[in-house]
Amino acid sequence: MTDHSERIDRELAYFQADKSLVDMDLWRDDTIRDLNHLFATITGPANSPYKGGVFHIHIRLPDKYPFAPPVIKFFTKTWHPNISSQNGDLSLSFLNDEWSPAMNLTTTLVAIQAILSDPELSEAQDLVVARQYTNDHFTKNAMQWTQLYATEMSSPCTSGRRITGQSAHLNNYMQ
Repeated sequence: MTDHSERIDRELAYFQADKSLVDMDLWRDDTIRDLNHLFATITGPANSPYKGGVFHIHIRLPDKYPFAPPVIKFFTKTWHPNISSQNGDLSLSFLNDEWSPAMNLTTTLVAIQAILSDPELSEAQDLVVARQYTNDHFTKNAMQWTQLYATEMSSPCTSGRRITGQSAHLNNYMQ
């Protein structure tokens, strides 16, 4: 086992052991051979238009992880300035030039959940959504998209309790 895969295994174990992370989950799908692909769910924060939604995320860890940041992609359609409404790409400086090997998957997911409540408008991935952010139209759209796309298979996720039935969908998404 390489240092890279040992680090990932340690991070997964750390995440699963952290009982405070009841509104998100992180796992490796055993049916996918590439061990650098992980999956996560994050429950929308209560103080946001994403309340009640469960957001599914694909995480690809480059071979140079943790010295290179993970590539994060939402496959739940999400109306948010930092998330592309077209392809789920996430744009945040801590996942690019501000990445540090001291960060880990847990801190990354917690930061992503925080961004749902407090977008980084200076790092907008979707300019249409960013322009709407300062008015009620944004909130209405974000709530509508959450109802349409983030509640289909969901109840609030808790660590250790995954939403099932998504592997085939994820495999199609990754291709």
